[in-house]
Amino acid sequence: MYSPSRYLVADLNKIYEIIQGHHFATLIVENSDGLVISHLPFMLNLLADTPPFLSAHMARANPQWKQIETARDVTVIFQGPHGYVSPQWYRPDPENVPTWNYVAIHVTGTFKIVSDPENIFTEMKKMVSFFEESNGTNWKLSEPPSKEIQKLLSGITVFQINELKFEAKFKLSQNQIPVNRDEVIRQLLLKKTESSVNLAQIMKSNS
Repeated sequence: MYSPSRYLVADLNKIYEIIQGHHFATLIVENSDGLVISHLPFMLNLLADTPPFLSAHMARANPQWKQIETARDVTVIFQGPHGYVSPQWYRPDPENVPTWNYVAIHVTGTFKIVSDPENIFTEMKKMVSFFEESNGTNWKLSEPPSKEIQKLLSGITVFQINELKFEAKFKLSQNQIPVNRDEVIRQLLLKKTESSVNLAQIMKSNS
């Protein structure tokens, strides 16, 4: 990913925070036929006794998991807050131009299928509980799994991505003078949309 040094972020806590707040990501693998892409929700696992890893699942009918199994190495792209920035928000200058502020994180790692039925259920139970809690709801998988749930589980491929490497770009008007950055934040907050407020907040925290 092209990224001038002013936009690079190496702070893992900041990277984890973005991933944990923007779970829906793009899974990419390259094989002999070219790029294969899926859009999936991911859960970042931060456990005390193991390195961080991502977990997710896809439909078993999706051929990507077989293609990844041979390629092994994959990339997952997480998109954080982003939005248009108007040159009207800057102090007048003939060099002012529109731009787009955004946060993007590329995660590379090795693909591992979870094949044991008990482990598949355990992984899905964790993912369901995590996303239910994140959504403010409390639906649970039946335990032990009912015949209906077992049938549904047989139609998916649960997997992990291990040995993670992170590349993060936070393009947040770092090239602008403080007064321009402050005005961008103010204008984003005035828009009062979820995306604009989130972008303004991350600009504040990275000032």
